[in-house]
Amino acid sequence: MAPSLALAADDTFAQIRSAQRSPHSAIPHVAKRLAWSMDVMRDTAPEMEYDLANESFELYVPKTYDGANNYGVFVFVDPGGSGRISPVWRELVDKHKLIWIGPNGAGNNRATWVRIGLALDAAEHVRSNYRINPRRVYVGGVSGGGRISSISAIGFPEVFAGGLYIVGCNFYRDLPATDQPGTFRPKLFSPPPAKLLSQAKTQGRYVFLTGETDINRHETKANEAGYRRDGFRNTLYLEVPGMGHQLPGPEWLEKGLSFLDAMPHQKRRQSKPLDP
Repeated sequence: MAPSLALAADDTFAQIRSAQRSPHSAIPHVAKRLAWSMDVMRDTAPEMEYDLANESFELYVPKTYDGANNYGVFVFVDPGGSGRISPVWRELVDKHKLIWIGPNGAGNNRATWVRIGLALDAAEHVRSNYRINPRRVYVGGVSGGGRISSISAIGFPEVFAGGLYIVGCNFYRDLPATDQPGTFRPKLFSPPPAKLLSQAKTQGRYVFLTGETDINRHETKANEAGYRRDGFRNTLYLEVPGMGHQLPGPEWLEKGLSFLDAMPHQKRRQSKPLDP
């Protein structure tokens, strides 16, 4: 399918202000899917809906895209609210033939359900206007954006075939806090219906990327182990030596994207026992 906007041969960037609304992104639908109470949500944050006409997205299409072949999609949720691609990502999405789209104004200051909705809208816009491979639609983010990505990827596996969680992620059930013995980190959302959860477990691919000194390292490690315990077939835990709570270098992002793009039938080789 041809793009809905004309991009000059040397202009691969565009700001989208008329994105297509996802059939999943209405707040009541998000709440129902994740088993969130609308009343509790309303007490938590006043933003219970958003007008897509007032939102914008940053789009980057590799110059090699000509509509003849299916490309992948990488939806990026930034904790600061900028959807624009940075130089560290550009070469990587070019190499992997991914169309980048990031919602603006989807930072940590927005309600969780709105950020999830915007990620779904971003994926829908590219799906509706470009020729893509639905098995290569990924969602990723850093810190709070990683947490939104982890909820979106598991909550909506019919949209996202995988997720790249960088120094931040959540899980759908309580898990022991390995850095605080005797305590638990509570679940922050519920899994999707059984058929969709099975799809996530058998077909989805999920990368947990943290740093040796990241404040979220223990949680990230425990969440990846939780995925494996629950039967997820394709997960990868990456820990960058000496790195704190930050975006890693391109070589580590490359490892994550390469894992997401691995053949679906490949299983992650487990080289160590599950963490307690």
